[in-house]
Parts: sequence; C-alpha cells; structure tokens
Amino acid sequence: MWTSAVNALAGLTLILSTGAVSAATGTQPAASIVLKRPVMVAQSCPYYVVLGCFDSYSRAERRNAQIGGRIVDTSEVDGFNPGYYCIVDGPHNSRGRAESLRESWLDTVPDAYVKAGCE
Repeated sequence: MWTSAVNALAGLTLILSTGAVSAATGTQPAASIVLKRPVMVAQSCPYYVVLGCFDSYSRAERRNAQIGGRIVDTSEVDGFNPGYYCIVDGPHNSRGRAESLRESWLDTVPDAYVKAGCE
C-alpha cells in the first residue's frame, strides 16, 4: 500500500511516496518524488469608502472628529496616491459591500466614493 507525505518547501509542494513490499515479487518499489507548482489563488482587492483626503494629518483628524471614519496614511495603502491622509470606511472584501456602505455615508459625506486598495 502506498503512503504519501506532503511538505511545503520554498513555495513548492513535495510529495514523497514509499511503497510496501510487493507480495508477488518480494521487492519494494523505489521511492518517487513529485514536485508540483504552487496553485495561485486570485486574491481580491480590499475596497474602501473614501470620505475625504487631506495633505496633513491634523486636518484629517479635525474632519474625522466630525464624521467618525478611520484615518489611513495613503503611503501605506496600495492603490492610493502617497502623501495624503484619507478618512475611510474599510477595508471591505467586496466592491458591493463598500458600495452599500457608501450609500449610508451620503447624508454625512455627499461626495463619498469607493476605491480599490490594490495596484
């Protein structure tokens, strides 16, 4: 009977197989090694509802005190132009979820919009 051991090494999946002694021949099959490429899973971008962006943290803080979002440094978020501090709601795992939440912000921030946080 064959048994398998699976081990992930340097991004590759290594499968080691060893066999039991064959009753017919009295020999043991040679061990085999199969290397498989890793499966690439598409990751979705995070989505943000952008409620305002400012060139200084203090200005973003003052506005955020009025609306209650979350301040992000755009230099640290993929897909945003660096050098700003944005008030956001998110990240969210789908554009649909972000769009739905954007609608709830429109009374407070009429120009709120959804932005993908990926390159």
